[in-house]
Amino acid sequence: MKDETRAVIRGYRFAFDLFRADPSSRYVVRRDNTHYFFGVDHPLYNGAYATRLGRDASRRVDEVLDVFRRAGVSATWHVDPGTRPRGLGRLLRLKGLSDGGSTPGMTLVLRRRRRLPDAGDVTVREACGGAALARWNDVYCRVFGFDERLRDGVRDSYRAILARRPGAMKLYVASRRGRAAGCAMLTLDGRLAGLWAIGVLDGVRRRGLGLALTQRCLDDAERAGCRLAMLGASEQGYGLYRKLGFRAACRMRQYVYSPPRTPAAR
Repeated sequence: MKDETRAVIRGYRFAFDLFRADPSSRYVVRRDNTHYFFGVDHPLYNGAYATRLGRDASRRVDEVLDVFRRAGVSATWHVDPGTRPRGLGRLLRLKGLSDGGSTPGMTLVLRRRRRLPDAGDVTVREACGGAALARWNDVYCRVFGFDERLRDGVRDSYRAILARRPGAMKLYVASRRGRAAGCAMLTLDGRLAGLWAIGVLDGVRRRGLGLALTQRCLDDAERAGCRLAMLGASEQGYGLYRKLGFRAACRMRQYVYSPPRTPAAR
């Protein structure tokens, strides 16, 4: 396995592990798999990763899925190049999970980064807490589709990480002409930086907010002593990241469990 692929896997697992700081989370860490459960019916808030199963793979998959089945919540099983068995995706589909697609894992050696001109009417500020965290949470939930019933829980998760894992995560809000319209997250794990949740509201895309957020993350990563940055690229952001010097290292695949829904009464 190439070093760049290892860096992507490490970055993903570090980010997942940070959410253990949230007291509402339940993590079960074993040598062959880690799964987490927040009790909220959203596939980003329940799932499994770091999977290296042996001959009893089918039984172990059922054990993990039973947690989500009993709770009646959606979940995502994250499959990376280090996952075993190699045919885990096929097994998950046989268990009823849907293929959620794959994401390019990309890396950048920071001393080789390319800087692009920022838009002059965009400002990026760190959201450390209080009103700034509330603004970040509002944009984040709107960009990534968290409805009103989940917003307080999302805010509390990130507030817990900022308080309990100081220095491990930074949150950013981008504004254009005084309107908060973009968000991003940076994780810092030694000399490895991870860029996450870079998103912009509809109506103000292609106005330089995504670029400004990405470059601010990279600036702060360099100031923190990081040498390498990684991210999972969206389809919209892939071209921009290439221009900044990121290169694809691997693909990260997701499989989604959806609980059976009771038909609505007529």
